[in-house]
Amino acid sequence: MGSLPRLDTDTERLVQIPGQPPSLLRPPRGCRFHPRCPYVMGVCRTEEPALVPTQRDPGHLQACHLDEETKDREAAKLLETMMAGAG
Repeated sequence: MGSLPRLDTDTERLVQIPGQPPSLLRPPRGCRFHPRCPYVMGVCRTEEPALVPTQRDPGHLQACHLDEETKDREAAKLLETMMAGAG
């Protein structure tokens, strides 16, 4: 018996991140994601960001040099683009 798609459930779209994932054997210096991050800064290439709680949810940890305001603004843009494509 084959697998049939379910039409009665909501599915989330996955957003593909451009570029190659970082090497696990020889990771880049600094932030592991700086080679494919569109918001890369000089500090990202040299210093690994600390793992800290987010401002919105202290139970959620993040490791990024980007400021919270920019992260929130860019996340809202991404969500808006995804919602426009879904409609």
